[in-house]
Amino acid sequence: MNVHHRKAKKVSMNLINDQIRMDRERRQEHNKKWRRRWIICCILYLVVLIAGSVTAILILATASWTLVNEECNWEARADFGLVYTGSTLYLTGGTDGSRHFGDVWASDDKGESWRMVVSAAAWEARHGHNLLYFGTTLYQLGGDTQTTADYPLPSPRADVWSSQDGREWIVVNRKTPWPRRKKFGAATDAEGVFYVLGGDSGIPGSSGLSDMWKSEDFGATWQAVTLASAWSARHSFGFVLMPGGTRPGRLYVMGGYSGQSLNDVWVSDDKGASWKLMTFAQQREMTRTEFVQYASWRPRHNQVAIGHTDGILTVTGGQLGEGAAEEDFSQEVWQLDSPVGDSVSMWERATGDDQINLAQHPLPWQEEATPPWSRRYSHGIFIDEENVVYIVGGRDYEGMKRDVWKKVSSTNLRNLQVYWEQSTATAMATNNFGAEQTEGEGEGEGEAASGSGSVAGGNATASFGNNTGGSNEDAYTVGTPAPS
Repeated sequence: MNVHHRKAKKVSMNLINDQIRMDRERRQEHNKKWRRRWIICCILYLVVLIAGSVTAILILATASWTLVNEECNWEARADFGLVYTGSTLYLTGGTDGSRHFGDVWASDDKGESWRMVVSAAAWEARHGHNLLYFGTTLYQLGGDTQTTADYPLPSPRADVWSSQDGREWIVVNRKTPWPRRKKFGAATDAEGVFYVLGGDSGIPGSSGLSDMWKSEDFGATWQAVTLASAWSARHSFGFVLMPGGTRPGRLYVMGGYSGQSLNDVWVSDDKGASWKLMTFAQQREMTRTEFVQYASWRPRHNQVAIGHTDGILTVTGGQLGEGAAEEDFSQEVWQLDSPVGDSVSMWERATGDDQINLAQHPLPWQEEATPPWSRRYSHGIFIDEENVVYIVGGRDYEGMKRDVWKKVSSTNLRNLQVYWEQSTATAMATNNFGAEQTEGEGEGEGEAASGSGSVAGGNATASFGNNTGGSNEDAYTVGTPAPS
């Protein structure tokens, strides 16, 4: 048997080595390619992370208000007189809760720096007064010269003083015919007519005044416009004489205190001879709009308001309760647009999804973004020639303030601190509210258990309280709207 042996081929080691080398190079190139991709992804991730962080910081550090002066060189105070002449800002009097001030300060740069004009003016130290300006003269009206923590009996004034420079003051009228008052409304119109209305007479148990007076000779003589306006007697309310817009000269009385805090708004287009309760649009459940006779902001007093030359109305801060807890101080800023003018054409009034006569539609209040300044009330407010709103001093939860802010957007790292403090305070308030709710539920269960025992004893009516079947909304008035 013949066996044929096939000759084995000789294996080339060079070929094998070349193949192994090529596979190694291909694997190395593959690894390099994925390493490059991984590095690029990491870089992109870091870029996005940094960009997002920077954007978040810029957003949180950007506020709708700018700090002008954190610590003015006058003593912290509230309920002072404040007026801007167009070139100089004047501040007079006020109180720190334990004493009154009788000094006068001036700023030529809208609050950035201050100079003392006089340490003790000719008028008695006081708070709750009004400071007006017309022509080239300052006018100071009324105020309380006595009420402090050490001397609780009020002693309002009914006097008028004038000064050309804030240093030398002369009395225009030491005793006007309108009753003594503090925390009242006062303004001057374009013709130099002075208006005084409402306020606190200092009479124990009184809810305030509802009269209105005017003077056409800079406070020397006065005539009563009305001794009882349509709005309820009150004090510590917001009062604005609108300088421009579609209703120049319109008078606004907003909120205040009349035994309870209010959030009604009254207007007069005939210089106080008659008043009308305003109606506003409020959106409910995102789709439904209601017309109500109270503002969207909560009832409050000691808020301050200002009118813009374009007719916009701005309300800031206020006291929401009668206590001194932090939640009794407001940080809100609300604005109301100027109403549509009577000269608007029918074509301009018509819209595709609304009623034809847009001029008759109630306007809604718009809440502005939360400002970086602290919750406060009894502060000062003014507006400059560029329609920029400023607030000055006042009282917050920690005490009296002496800062100045303006409503101009700013980017400042300090705003991050304010945002953090506000977020922390909100979280703490939410936790406290939750704890109170839990505690209240526990107490309610205990009362229910006790009530059940009384039922067993045959006293069911007494155990379950005095429910007459009335709605909870019956307890709410114009001053305190029913919750939605």
